[in-house]
Amino acid sequence: HELQLGPNRFALEYHFAPRSPRDGVTLTVPVALLNQVPAARCEWLVPGMLKEKIQALLKTLHQRPRSRLVPLPQSAAKMAELLNAPEVFGQGSLVDALVKQVRLVTSVDVARADLKADMLTPHFFMNFRVVDEHGRQLGTGRNLGALKAELGTQARGAFQALANLKLASNTAAAQQLEESRPVASAKHAHVAIKIAANTALSNEQRYSHWSFGELPELLEINKGGQTLMGYPALIDGGDFVAIEVFDEPQVAALKHRAGLRRLFSLQIKDALKYLEKNIPDLQKMEELYHFLEQVA
Repeated sequence: HELQLGPNRFALEYHFAPRSPRDGVTLTVPVALLNQVPAARCEWLVPGMLKEKIQALLKTLHQRPRSRLVPLPQSAAKMAELLNAPEVFGQGSLVDALVKQVRLVTSVDVARADLKADMLTPHFFMNFRVVDEHGRQLGTGRNLGALKAELGTQARGAFQALANLKLASNTAAAQQLEESRPVASAKHAHVAIKIAANTALSNEQRYSHWSFGELPELLEINKGGQTLMGYPALIDGGDFVAIEVFDEPQVAALKHRAGLRRLFSLQIKDALKYLEKNIPDLQKMEELYHFLEQVA
């Protein structure tokens, strides 16, 4: 069995083994894709287990809403039927979707915290098995956040190694296209070269101004039948900027903001030096700004 997450399909195994660490559904994740696994989607497990999980969650409600859902098996079956619809299943958080259903049925203002997922038995949570490129197990567990904290750096390193190969191959392709461009189709070839060059970015080069063409928002990396989505960003190198590709858009955005700030400052470094020398109490102003930023 497989599970579709974005553009990729992940191997799934089911084991009926109560009290065993392998009980329930196990999702095998290549380490390079670990940081791209959406936690919210994994709450839903698989359609065949949805009714059972919904019923278990409904049992954790306090008395007022729970009493309006009796008998729980029938209420769980009706909600599972609605949430198993293809346009609904796997969209956002299962707990959030279930809270909406409970509010509709009971007319009680149920909060997310009223559904106590921590009271459920382990098999109601996805078991994650992280493997390297050779299929060797690197880690396993049902807490995706903890696995990302433990193996996230290794996952990012594996991802960036693939991204670097992609960047290098794009650069080579752009150069080859330039060398083999026929004169008769120069206009069309120029367009193709521009498209290739826009993604022919090198993380080894250092830039002091925007000389690398358009920076794509996404970089698609194919490896072993899997599609990895990369997010290019400018990296602050002190007296230069470089380009790196990240596996998480939030991390890329944070790094890119600092990289842009550095690139802008390099263009106006003389003006900045003048301001640093001539604005009184600049250091005190900076310290106050950091203080306000922390308490805001």
